[in-house]
Amino acid sequence: MIMKIGIIHLFYISVLILASCQSEPDDMKPVGNWYLYEADMDSVLLSQSFIERAKATLESSNFNFQTNKNFEIVDMSFSGGSFTGIWDYSAEKKKLTLFYPDFHIDPEEYEVIKLTRRTMIIKLKVESYGFFVYKLRKIKE
Repeated sequence: MIMKIGIIHLFYISVLILASCQSEPDDMKPVGNWYLYEADMDSVLLSQSFIERAKATLESSNFNFQTNKNFEIVDMSFSGGSFTGIWDYSAEKKKLTLFYPDFHIDPEEYEVIKLTRRTMIIKLKVESYGFFVYKLRKIKE
């Protein structure tokens, strides 16, 4: 009888351990608040002074990806602007897409270079302009 109770307790403990180890679904990995700490740009059309100003503006931005697939990008620099929209992430294609319904512009499709619990590196190719690489760090909540 004692052995049977011990086995039952061991079973419950095993279930609790397995439940706590389960990770979030792949399509929800971007969820959370992210700080853009480094922006790299490679463009032959944009002047170096414009690139430096853009980097300074971008490197003070926060990205908030919510579980309901809404997002907000808050520019913490001098402009203080914010942008909202809907996000989608495909782990299989390694693609993060940002839709801006209020602006009636094409979605931004980022290649996801790295996505961990604390780090996200995304790359945007803009036709005829070049590449933009954003390095983000998750903000502790």
